[in-house]
Amino acid sequence: MADPGVQASIHKNLKTTIPRINNYINSTRFSSVNLKGRLYADSRPVSLSHWAVPGGEGAWQSWTFEEVLQQDFLPTSVGESFGPTWTTHWFKVEYEIPEEWMGYEVRFRWATGSEASVWSAEGKLMQGLSTGTSYQMRPDYVITKSHVGGATPQVFYVEMATNRLFGAGDGDDLSKR
Repeated sequence: MADPGVQASIHKNLKTTIPRINNYINSTRFSSVNLKGRLYADSRPVSLSHWAVPGGEGAWQSWTFEEVLQQDFLPTSVGESFGPTWTTHWFKVEYEIPEEWMGYEVRFRWATGSEASVWSAEGKLMQGLSTGTSYQMRPDYVITKSHVGGATPQVFYVEMATNRLFGAGDGDDLSKR
């Protein structure tokens, strides 16, 4: 039985509590029991190809989706750097959902520190993505709520702006120069 004269603080110290919470949100620590490890128990790579809109800031406005599709998309991979800040980049995402995922929700994760949007192969805007600061996070696009089977190749496109959701401030350059 606890001593009735001793009381624990109602408020925990943020300097110790936040790092403890982050251990269970972070994808690199405690992966078998953390939140991301439980939500995303299995993953598969996608095939990525890239095309940069020429002309710098604002040039994206003069390109239609049909014109974008006619460009030469070059192979790229996770970890590549794109920029400079305020430029627009298109990615062709090709994938197959494995048979063993039948009945499961399938998500595409886009974690670039930028704002982006997902487009269908027919040019329909599907969803916005944001992977800036923690309160602005929306890195997932739900491909299907319940995979019905069949591993046929699929494709969609991601348009990415090399800036955060609300811009790029001083010292917030997102590109390698």
